[in-house]
Amino acid sequence: MVELVEFSKDGTLYSNLEENWPNVYANDNGDSELWAHEWNDHGVCSDLQYDPAGYFKAALDLFSDRNFSNLQQVPQIACNSETQLWEIRFCYERVDGNVPGALRQCPNTLNDDYECALNGIRLPPDPSIGRDAS
Repeated sequence: MVELVEFSKDGTLYSNLEENWPNVYANDNGDSELWAHEWNDHGVCSDLQYDPAGYFKAALDLFSDRNFSNLQQVPQIACNSETQLWEIRFCYERVDGNVPGALRQCPNTLNDDYECALNGIRLPPDPSIGRDAS
């Protein structure tokens, strides 16, 4: 497990993570427990596997550069074992082999680990479908 405090308490990255990627579960370990989980479960499998700071900077850049109120691409939704919406996942094209670039359609809109659809959890329909062409 990587200790993220090593690089993150030095300034901008740490404060950006605190503001934009907080741990919503109250616990004694604070935000760093969530960040360690994200790094160990996702970052080490990314193209930035040897660069924790780069991984989190890329994630924060993607978050800050996007207007999620007017999506043109469909994300993936995932539920947990308690039949709750757990994550909304966005998919990106790769740029230069490692840095996420343009937002793209996710290959699967539902994650099948837990049955979101069986519990009435679904993405709303595309508002442009069924619209009068005039």
